[in-house]
Amino acid sequence: MKQHTKTLAYTALLLALGLALPRILHVFGQDAGQLFLPLHLPVLVAGLALGAVPGGVLGAVLPVASFLLSGMPPPPLLWFMTAELLAYGLTAGLFAKKMRLPMWAALPLAQLSGRAAEALVLLLLGGLLHIQGVPAAMLVITGTVKGLPGIAAQWVLVPLLVKALERVKKP
Repeated sequence: MKQHTKTLAYTALLLALGLALPRILHVFGQDAGQLFLPLHLPVLVAGLALGAVPGGVLGAVLPVASFLLSGMPPPPLLWFMTAELLAYGLTAGLFAKKMRLPMWAALPLAQLSGRAAEALVLLLLGGLLHIQGVPAAMLVITGTVKGLPGIAAQWVLVPLLVKALERVKKP
């Protein structure tokens, strides 16, 4: 199978995982998604294992597909999450594949980049939503603090999933 076809297949698999994880976690309560950040996991894996383009595309498509199928994440959170996840996938791929940073450096840098993109979109669109200045910054900070269990889980699960995907993906 050609490399392009494999990358597309693995991206589709990660999209399916990204659509299934939130439903599985919501069995444990409505806040489980905000705590464990299930959409972030496959996007970070895609960026680190497959590259910037598949990671960025998955980051842009996954929250919109999730919204269309389940209504989650709700607007206006959808727009902030789309920017955040797009940045996660894109920067994870750039740091890992283009700059060849080790995963222990690429992963947290991608996480910071995603939060920065979320903050930037919040600041740009905040006026339209009557969220500006301190409230916008507080949304990013409280979201990050609430998501600390998910961030910690990403530090464990993402490297394991990337290594597994890289083993399977070898010709």
